[in-house]
This record gives sequence, C-alpha cells and structure tokens, in this order.
Amino acid sequence: MSSGEAGDGEVTRKYSFVMNQRYMQETNISRYPAQARNKTGEQHEHMSMFSYDKARKLLVLRQFHIEGFVNTFRQSPSTEGQALLVFDSEAFENFSNAWKARESYEFLSADEFVETFELAPPGNPFQVYSRTRLKRLTK
Repeated sequence: MSSGEAGDGEVTRKYSFVMNQRYMQETNISRYPAQARNKTGEQHEHMSMFSYDKARKLLVLRQFHIEGFVNTFRQSPSTEGQALLVFDSEAFENFSNAWKARESYEFLSADEFVETFELAPPGNPFQVYSRTRLKRLTK
C-alpha cells in the first residue's frame, strides 16, 4: 500500500540480484486509481539499481523513472542500532539539481519495510511525497 501526493495506491515490486550477484535490481509499478487527490489516477514505473562504491565505502542507488528522469542517491551515515537505510540525492538527470530528494527504508522485520520518499524544493525542507509499506509475498 502506498499513499502520498498521487493519492492511495497499490505497489508491485520485485528485488533480485543480477550480474553475478554484484548488483541488486528493483522493478516497481505503482497504480493509483482515480480519487479526490488524483482525479485521473496514474500508473508509475521505475527501475532501480543498488551498487557498492568501494572507494567511498557506501551504497549507491540509481533510479530510472518512466517519466524520463534518473535519480542518483548515496547512502547516508547510518544511525547505530536502527533498522534504517537512508539515501540522499547526489544528482538528477532531466530534472533540476537545485532540488533534493531522500529515500528511506525502515525495516520492520526480515519480510516487511516502509519506504519513505521525500522531496525538498530549492531552499525548503524535505516534505514526504510518498510512503509505501511493502511485505514479502511467500510462494
């Protein structure tokens, strides 16, 4: 389940290791039906790649969005003892680099997490754009 600027919707997501298990790939489809906050509804797709930057000793996240923009994030320093992974934007393709973005993963268990995506217009603080709760499906 996802909620935010686009309204309330459903998310289908898959994670898999690729290229000799060197990278993790995520594919995502979010569907938001027509509703008060989004009169026409929408479908959003993106693909992400997680990699480890040996020189910087941190994870890097690159997201490729159906709208044509690409977000590059770097892992932020972790808070000791918290089950939280935070990525802050480094650069955008086809979007203004004056903006900032943050993607956070709060792990509730080995099978469930909450993803929060935040945006900050130039000179303004972060605001939540969407929050998505994901739970592993068992086969």
